[in-house]
Order: sequence, then structure tokens, then C-alpha cells
Amino acid sequence: MIKILLKRGEEKNIQKGYPWVFANQVASESILVTEAPGSLVELGDYRGKYLANGYLDNDSKICLRLFNRKVGRLDKESFKKAIESCLHKRSKNFTEPFYRLINAEGDDLPGLVIDRFGDYFSCQFNNAGILAHREPILAALTEVFLPRGIVVRADKTLEIIGNVPEAITIAENELKFSADLISGQKTGWYYDQRENRTRIAELAQGRRILDVFCYSGGFGISAAAAGASALTFIDSSSQAMELVAKNLKLNGVSAPVSLIAAEVFAALDQLTQAGDKFDIIVLDPPPFIKSRHNKAAGIKGYEKLLKHTLPLLAPHAHILYATCSHHMQMHDLCKVIATTFKNTPHTIIGKYGHAKDHPTHPHLPESRYLNAVLVEV
Repeated sequence: MIKILLKRGEEKNIQKGYPWVFANQVASESILVTEAPGSLVELGDYRGKYLANGYLDNDSKICLRLFNRKVGRLDKESFKKAIESCLHKRSKNFTEPFYRLINAEGDDLPGLVIDRFGDYFSCQFNNAGILAHREPILAALTEVFLPRGIVVRADKTLEIIGNVPEAITIAENELKFSADLISGQKTGWYYDQRENRTRIAELAQGRRILDVFCYSGGFGISAAAAGASALTFIDSSSQAMELVAKNLKLNGVSAPVSLIAAEVFAALDQLTQAGDKFDIIVLDPPPFIKSRHNKAAGIKGYEKLLKHTLPLLAPHAHILYATCSHHMQMHDLCKVIATTFKNTPHTIIGKYGHAKDHPTHPHLPESRYLNAVLVEV
């Protein structure tokens, strides 16, 4: 095991539980060049006192990713034990096998994301360090579940192991959805919004729904099942609209439906010109803030999107505004709402995060990437 020491004074955040070490915190940066990504590391303070175990990720500014526990080895058996622990936790909350099984730092497996779709799995190896352990991780996953197929995403590549169909039907809140693990977005389905979809459904009876950046239509279809009177879906992707149409059919939705495959801001302007009004609007855009350096520009993007929805609000409407950028914290989102609605009476009736299968690291704010605010206007 490699031993790495921190510079004097750099141990304070680590002692508090922060799980990332940056290259400029390390006393001897040369070791970051000579050792292989994924190497197991014992981290010490400047005097050599033990702080934590982690693995080397020397292709990144975050050169060490730390575990919450002592780790003596990284092999099939250790990963199998970690996977079984995550399975035990998920089994307490879910009766059907559709959920995020491993959520990186939130499950003390930094850089690794695995979503379960019944007998199929979608795996993301998000850095070179965890990718170095690809084989023992997949071997452990196979021993625990005997999967029919696995989709592996790593370093902009995609590999299919076994037989993975083009579409897999998942169950969520007594509804069915088609998930595309191969060419769909991210891992194929956004489990993180599960509970927020339920919240919208609880408000939906007899109301007109606008689902913006809808992807496969989870919010709108959940609302339809709860009695929404009409649905409008907007996404720039024609592929997403095909998924929406498929999911509408899967669930036998009978409410009037409008599918709009177009640039979102232009589509919102067209709805405004047509005089359309909606009782519930869901805004779930891709991250407008990719790094802290473009945060100011990104916040303007969030404000612009919200302003485009103002003319579409019916009396006593609700808006659920979600952001999936960890650089856009809850207070930032609330400020965008307050600024945009400064001349419009409104109340915030709920602030939410990820679903329960997306645990977050207690000392890593960056792991809390999803923020959603429900507003009544």
C-alpha cells in the first residue's frame, strides 16, 4: 500500500470527514506521477499520523478519493461485500428491483454509480481510479446478481456485456416506463426524481400540466395517472419525444396530450403567443452550471428559463423547479425564484433533493447535486 502525506495544515478538512484530496495538498506530488491510478493509499498528515484510506486518481485534480472506513484491499471480495451492503439498504426501501444500487461517495464507493433495472445493470465508472478496478467490481456484481446484461460507461466509451435489449420496462409508483440503457441519457432513467414525481402527482387531479425538459415524460405521466386533465411535453430531443409517446401508451393515458420537440425557449414563447395556461409547470433542465467559473452565467440561464414560464401560469399555479448542478445550491435556486417573482405574490411550499436511493456523503456538499423547489403562485 502506498503512503502519502499531506502538507502541514491540509489535514483539517480530512479530519472533519471531507473525502477528496487535491494534488496541491500533497507533500510530495511526484508520487502522483509514478504510481498507477486506482492504487490503494494510506493517507497521513504531515507527521505521518494515519488519516484515511483511499485510492489514487492521478488523472484528476482530485488526486485521492477517500473511504469512510479502513480498507485493506480492493478486490472482488471487498467489492462484493460493499455491493451486498448496498443491496441490503435498498431492500429496506424498495420492493421492486428498480433503483440506484450504488451512489458513489454516498455509498462509500467513490466514483462508482450503478443503477439496477431488474436483471440488467447500468454502470458508470466516473474516474480513472475507480476504472482501474473495473474487473473485480463487475465480477462482484455478477456473483451477487447473476445479471442478464450490463451496460458499462467509462471514459466516454460504452460496452455491453451480455444481452441488453434496446428498451427495458421498469416499474415506478405502480406505473410502467421504458428505459433506454444504451442510447438514453445518463444511465437510462432518472431515479433521483422519483419522489418529486410523486409530489407532482399528488397535486395533479383535474389540472393542466406542462413538463419542460421532459426526457421520457416521468413527471407528466405520473400526473396523468393521478387525474391530470391535459398534458404538454417539451424537449429538444425527438428521441425523447418517442420515449414519451411509448410511455404514454404503456400507461394507457387518455388525457389530451401535446408533444413538442423543439428548442425549449422557442417552444415556451409559442405557447405564450397561443395564450396557453397551465396549473402545474415542471422545469427540470440539464445543468446550466458545469463549473464554478461559469456560475454567474448559469444563474442567468436559470432566471431566463423561469421568466419564460411566467406568462403561462394560471391562477393558483404550482411550479417545481429543479437543478442538477452541484454548483447551484438550494439557496441559489431560492434566490433565482425570489428575484424572478419579485413582483408576483408566491410562496415556497417545499424544498427537496434526491430520492432515497441516492444517499449523499455527510461531509461532501458536492454529492448533494439535486435541488428542487415547489412554488405556489
